[in-house]
Amino acid sequence: QHLLEDTRAFVELLLKSNIPVPLVVGIPYSVKDSVVRKLENLGVSTLVPDMDKIDDVMRLHGTRIHQEGRRFILHEVGGYCAELFACGSVMRNACIGVVEETKQGLWRYEKSPDLSVPVLQFADCGLKSLESEFVGRAVARSLDQDLAELGRSIESARIGVIGFGDIGSGVA
Repeated sequence: QHLLEDTRAFVELLLKSNIPVPLVVGIPYSVKDSVVRKLENLGVSTLVPDMDKIDDVMRLHGTRIHQEGRRFILHEVGGYCAELFACGSVMRNACIGVVEETKQGLWRYEKSPDLSVPVLQFADCGLKSLESEFVGRAVARSLDQDLAELGRSIESARIGVIGFGDIGSGVA
């Protein structure tokens, strides 16, 4: 997950609803240290492995959960765990299903040749397209702030936007 304030709020909501959250794995390029501390203060094990170690972390924890006779739902953003479900892995036995937020993640799961768990996606829902415009604007605001710290303005910078989907059009 992105470890930002909205993730913290989501985890708090789950916990208040008596839904256990045994582990949150952060995507290293999108982590606020303050959110990691807040999640840990809630008693949630929170890890931020290097990108190339996410598979290892998930495999280890999936195996542990399976050995304990429990199952889990994987809520993911980006499809980073899609390959873990191929070739008879323990993830197929331990995971009830996947909730995937992004189109890229959905495409990764769709490429999996032998996916044996359901993937619930909301990348194509109407609310997601509304959100994308705001995400795009937030990216542009963040870029404007970063440039201002360098003494430049967004108006004088040469900026390219690759992709003109929902988010790319919001950035533009």
